[in-house]
Amino acid sequence: MKLIDIGRSGQIRTVMMRYKINVHAPVFGWDKIRIRTYLVKYSKFSSVRRFEVYGENGQLKIEALAVWSMMSLEKMKLVAIPSEVKDMIEPYSGQT
Repeated sequence: MKLIDIGRSGQIRTVMMRYKINVHAPVFGWDKIRIRTYLVKYSKFSSVRRFEVYGENGQLKIEALAVWSMMSLEKMKLVAIPSEVKDMIEPYSGQT
């Protein structure tokens, strides 16, 4: 895995803009679970990730969508996703 400095010396941060969670069944501390997460789509200023939590029997217990963006700490405004990040996520997005 390639590590990159997306923070540009700490001036950019990833922020969650919104999320939606659907709980289909409870999950307890002793439950064995499997978590799946993947990129649904991305644009110039945001990306959408899906999260799925499965129980031991394969039952979907929780699903969530989260919208993530990058923000300049100096200007307190959204910034475009840096090209080095876009290059990393593009192969996994299903988008061209």
